[in-house]
Amino acid sequence: MAKAAWKALQGGIEAEVRGEAQLAAEYNEVEVEMERAADIYETAAQAYRAGKSNEGDSWDGAALTTQTSAETKIKAIKTNVKGEVQLAEEYSEVAVEMTRAAGIYEKAAQAYAAGETNEGGSWYYLGLAIQTSAETKIKAIKANVKGEVQLAEKYSEVAVEMTRAIGIYKKAMQAYVEAKANEKAQLAAEYSGVVDEMTHVADIYEKAAQAYRAGKSNEGDSWYNLGFAIKKGAETTIKAIEAAANGNAQLAAEYNAATVEIARAVNIYEKAAQAYAAGKTNEGDSWNDAGLAIQASEGMTIKASEAKANGKGQLAAEYSVVAAEMARAVNIYEKAAQAHATGKTNEGDSWDGAGCAVKTSAEMKIKAIELEVDWEDQPYGATAIDIARAVDIYEKAAQAYAAGKTNEGDNWYNEGIAIQRRVETKIKAIEAKANGEAQLAAEYNAAVVEMARAVNIYEKAAQAYAAGTTNEGDSWNNEGLAIQTSAETKIKAIEAKANGEAQLAAEYSEAVVEMARVVDIYEQAIQAYTAGKSNEGNSWNNAGLAIQTSAETTLKAIEAKTNGKCKRAAKYSAAAAEMTREADTYEEAAKAYTAGKSNEGDSWNNAGIAIHKAIEAKANGKARLAAKYNAAAVEMTRAADIYKKAAKAYTAGKADEGDSWNNAGLAIQNSEYYCYATNALDNINEALGNIDKARKLNENNAERLKYAASILEKYRFSVEFDAEASEEEIKGNKEVTRLKKVNWITKHAAEAVADLVAVAKEAAEHLEKVIRISKPIENEADSDESGSISSCDEDSSSSSSDESGSISSSEI
Repeated sequence: MAKAAWKALQGGIEAEVRGEAQLAAEYNEVEVEMERAADIYETAAQAYRAGKSNEGDSWDGAALTTQTSAETKIKAIKTNVKGEVQLAEEYSEVAVEMTRAAGIYEKAAQAYAAGETNEGGSWYYLGLAIQTSAETKIKAIKANVKGEVQLAEKYSEVAVEMTRAIGIYKKAMQAYVEAKANEKAQLAAEYSGVVDEMTHVADIYEKAAQAYRAGKSNEGDSWYNLGFAIKKGAETTIKAIEAAANGNAQLAAEYNAATVEIARAVNIYEKAAQAYAAGKTNEGDSWNDAGLAIQASEGMTIKASEAKANGKGQLAAEYSVVAAEMARAVNIYEKAAQAHATGKTNEGDSWDGAGCAVKTSAEMKIKAIELEVDWEDQPYGATAIDIARAVDIYEKAAQAYAAGKTNEGDNWYNEGIAIQRRVETKIKAIEAKANGEAQLAAEYNAAVVEMARAVNIYEKAAQAYAAGTTNEGDSWNNEGLAIQTSAETKIKAIEAKANGEAQLAAEYSEAVVEMARVVDIYEQAIQAYTAGKSNEGNSWNNAGLAIQTSAETTLKAIEAKTNGKCKRAAKYSAAAAEMTREADTYEEAAKAYTAGKSNEGDSWNNAGIAIHKAIEAKANGKARLAAKYNAAAVEMTRAADIYKKAAKAYTAGKADEGDSWNNAGLAIQNSEYYCYATNALDNINEALGNIDKARKLNENNAERLKYAASILEKYRFSVEFDAEASEEEIKGNKEVTRLKKVNWITKHAAEAVADLVAVAKEAAEHLEKVIRISKPIENEADSDESGSISSCDEDSSSSSSDESGSISSSEI
């Protein structure tokens, strides 16, 4: 404080010397305020010495805020002199808030001095709330000065809400003092309850600010929402008190019922904050969404009560419907949070989806109310059935997951997502039409139709899984994903075109064409599986997966190019081309199987497998292994062509020629594929041989162990038998015979155990050899990385290391 006082004194003197009277007066005012702060600190000290801690705390708060006010005024003066007028005004506003807080703290000290403990405590916490609000504004100013714009905005939001909370607190406080003065004990008690409720709002908002400062935005949002809920609860309680005072008991009861639910929201927000603090993001999200839904529900309930009180029965009924729907969302979100808390992520996600769908439905109805139109008649009403269906589907997903039926659950969940996407796109179409953009609306509607198709496909997949037809379910699932991706890519193309990005729109449209090919292939897979043709079905399914992955990789290339990562985009495009080659190979396999040419089909299928493994090896930086797989793919293609020649020879009645071509195909298949693709490296056969030896050795171990166990078991029975024998039976030769028997059994047991030790040692040596031989295969990382997909100079100069051009296997 002495330093600030000296700055004020020095600034005033220098201003006077320069003849700047106004500036000198401002510094002198600060100096006076500093002196006042010192006097208040002395008063606080006297109170503490007298054992009056509450009073001392209040005077101490008054002194601190007076001091902070003066220090902030110095900052305002200095920034103003520098010409930073806006910043100076912001500091001045904070100084005014601090002065206000000091005045409230003084009221608290006076109340405590007069023996009014409750009143003193209320004034004290009001002062603390104002002080915290002002301090949060200072944090926002500092964050802005440092260029931390987003953090500054968060601090400002907290400060605004605190200011609103302070207004409610002050209103309740004044009403309490007035009721008490007029000897209205019941009314005073009710307002006192509101004051108590608002007491810790400052602490809550401070927690929000601290979380934001630490970069924990989710946790910060939960504390912020909690503070808001407390404030809302206090506002509603005041309304209940006023309604009762005006003789409207029914309205007062409805307000009080709303406060109970808002209190529930407060508890839920606290659970959300605690979950976020523990790193349980999914659980935190669900609790937070539940809290928001409670607040929305009670907001609608309050509006319904007010509409009813004003004689608007129809409007009240509409708000009540929305409130009930939001309440349903609350219960669903709670189920989601509980599922996430027990580690059931899929089930939790499904309940989250259901909760989101119900909330969306309620929000649509709110729009209808605001537009003063009937929900069923207005454009958004057409989505109501879809949203209700999404809720049912998400519930089916949750039930399937709970029953351990993951595949079935995945498809119900995907169907729910697709329904929501369809609703969102339909809304975009409605809004485009309302804005006179007929063409845009038509394009959105086309995407809606495609999304609807995905919905139906996902349902078929779920039904197939439920019936136990996994292959068929897989294909339906893949087809649904392809259609959904196609629809979402169409939307990207539509929006790129609307934004004048014609080239980008064209590239997205090309990806859509690829997805259309995928859908056709998956349908052929389904037909093959249904007909019991598993080889054919597998090949079509693999072809579909390859094209789908190719299209998705193309989308990544488009996004990389859009973000200026040209070389990275080129790498994605190259990878997509390889996947297309893989797809074409599997397609040839499927056609061969369809024609009954199993050998040819096998060759094409093996070629597809080799290409797939080459892509994976290349993505993992294993260029030499990738080269071997690619060589194998070439040979498999060659074998397939030879099988075609064999087929032509057989058709022409040239059996010997056909046999020759067929044998040649088999020879290539056996020598090339198993040499290059399966074994991959020259020493793999030795490794596999040793693994086989180890396996056989372990089988022998098992037999020897059984033998040892049988000997030991005999020994156990012998000992038990002798223990039970009478003394008359254990005499003379019998005793000698027994001892010999025990000696024989013990000797053989020891030999068996020794044998097992030797066997175990031998097995360990073999396994060590296997590991040593296998290491080059597992740890291969060629020094020549030219074949790997790596970062490019063009991109690395303008991006961080984690945004390099390299593409990992997990991305493909």
